[in-house]
Amino acid sequence: MGVGHRLKINRIAAPVTSLGPGRRLGLWVQGCTIGCAGCASTDTWEAAGGVVRPVEQLVPELADRLDQHELSGLTISGGEPLQQATSLTALLTRMRRIGALESRDVLLFTGYAWSRAQRIGPRVLDLVDAVVSGPYVASRPGDGNLLASGNQEMTLLTDLARTRFARPDTRRIQVGQSSGNLVMAGLPDAGDLDRFRLLMAKRGIEFGSASWEA
Repeated sequence: MGVGHRLKINRIAAPVTSLGPGRRLGLWVQGCTIGCAGCASTDTWEAAGGVVRPVEQLVPELADRLDQHELSGLTISGGEPLQQATSLTALLTRMRRIGALESRDVLLFTGYAWSRAQRIGPRVLDLVDAVVSGPYVASRPGDGNLLASGNQEMTLLTDLARTRFARPDTRRIQVGQSSGNLVMAGLPDAGDLDRFRLLMAKRGIEFGSASWEA
């Protein structure tokens, strides 16, 4: 499995410390038709955007980055990962087959409610350790460090996840630069990004455009 499959991605980043326990590899897929109001990642919505990558090329690249940065887990977000369930299944199957995820957990973010996620991507869910599910609802603030809004739920599927995700963590946002763009990883509260933009403006830094305003 993996040969012939292609995954459309938005970006890969490491180390990510704001989307799951430990130091992690972040994989953001491209394309989402759910369209949650207030989403901070509207740049990952457009299906025509991003880069199409063959799974057989992505697997060794991701495996190398996991080892190179001594990372403890993989976080998959987007975009909507389950809208590319077949290719994502191929990717995770091959990564587990070569041992790239041994002793590492996989956390999946999906905008689908848990019951629907089970129907859409059962094979993906068999390959991950933890899932945050449900659409983002800006009017319902999240009450957990990995839950952006209060309607979302976390499902721990393996003993590894039940061990690693048991300890509460502080919600944080990472900021970095990629190809001239300011990129962020994490789960901001409602209004955080606008406050960040105002703070940067006071320091003389103006944004040309922002994904959460698209």
